[in-house]
Amino acid sequence: MEYKISIIVPCYNVEKYIVRCIESLINQTIGIESLQIIFVNDASTDSTLSILSEYEAKYPNNICIINLETNSGLSCARNAALDYAYAPFIGYVDADDWIELDMFEKMFCKITEYNCDVVMCRNDRPKSESEAKSGVTGKDLYFVLDRIENKKIFLSYFRLDVTCWNKLVRKQLLIDKNISFPEKLKYEDNYWSILLFLYAKSMYLLEECLYHWFLNPRSIVTSGTSNIDRTSVQLMLIEECKKRLFLDDYAEELEYNFYEKFFVETIFFLFRDNVVTVDFLNKLKSILLKYSNLEQNVYYKCERPIVKLKCETEIRKLLENDITEELAEQVMKKCFA
Repeated sequence: MEYKISIIVPCYNVEKYIVRCIESLINQTIGIESLQIIFVNDASTDSTLSILSEYEAKYPNNICIINLETNSGLSCARNAALDYAYAPFIGYVDADDWIELDMFEKMFCKITEYNCDVVMCRNDRPKSESEAKSGVTGKDLYFVLDRIENKKIFLSYFRLDVTCWNKLVRKQLLIDKNISFPEKLKYEDNYWSILLFLYAKSMYLLEECLYHWFLNPRSIVTSGTSNIDRTSVQLMLIEECKKRLFLDDYAEELEYNFYEKFFVETIFFLFRDNVVTVDFLNKLKSILLKYSNLEQNVYYKCERPIVKLKCETEIRKLLENDITEELAEQVMKKCFA
């Protein structure tokens, strides 16, 4: 059977949510016959596997299950599933989320019409189905990224869109360029998406809310203990970009991204969870300065436009001044004022 899209869905103890997710996939307007849906059961201990097996029995030609014996995490599940994907295009969905019924039809139409490497759509963050929003959010955009200057502009405005599940990607690009998720770490999308952006020759932004990212209070990205992984992922990314020679052309963009993710976002979430110390802030600052030269960075100096995080202005004070408990407390209050 020739599939148009392979959809990869990691699953771990999602018995409360998985049916909603599956129903939104098997009822896609592109047609179930066009889809290969790969569920990766990541050693669930609840009834997740049983539910998946029931759907696999109903749709044996379109649903397959990879059953991992030990819990390995999202990255391992996604990486393992790619080896089983037969379609030319890859989509990702998280098992506690759901999508609009025409999402993959619309994305497939754009990726084939424009012959691009990636199509992105918009998402919302509902606490329940009744809060979910859909519809057009703006004017679609098409990006030709085969020139360095074009890619610099794209990165300055869209590098923050680092989730994998709002994208449809050409599989061959992932294979040829060895774009995978760093394993055993959270915030793996931050690594994967930046490499994807750096390699893509063209992208299409579908300005429509088609993906519903469920605000699950038990999600790993809402857990305070997971935020430290962000620093490890960013260190891996900057080293990988150096190895792949991307710093030759995009040093300032990647340097600013490192500052933003490694320093600004990490501190923001550690402030939020009230799990930060002055010693740790100084350690982050020391590592950041080792990997960057922000005093000369055109984005940091606001000499070139870039979309910035709202808290950046306050958190940069920790970089430009000696860090004390008093300063840290002042910055934290301003961030959440």
